[in-house]
Amino acid sequence: MRQLLESLQMLAATSLSRTRRQHAFLSECRARVEGRCWTLRKQVAYAEELTALLAGRSPAIAERRPDEVRADASRA
Repeated sequence: MRQLLESLQMLAATSLSRTRRQHAFLSECRARVEGRCWTLRKQVAYAEELTALLAGRSPAIAERRPDEVRADASRA
């Protein structure tokens, strides 16, 4: 993160080679973040699918808030 912030600050530098390096680094950071966002979206979709599946199997669970279900599960 520090390197990312430094790169953003250095973009104002006059050296063309430094600017190119910083742009390359920022592009690399963006690609990594986009990949992580995709992974998180996929995990959330799986969690939502599982939640719907479990709610469909148990009407008692469907009527309860997720935090209530988690609290009960942690006591078990």
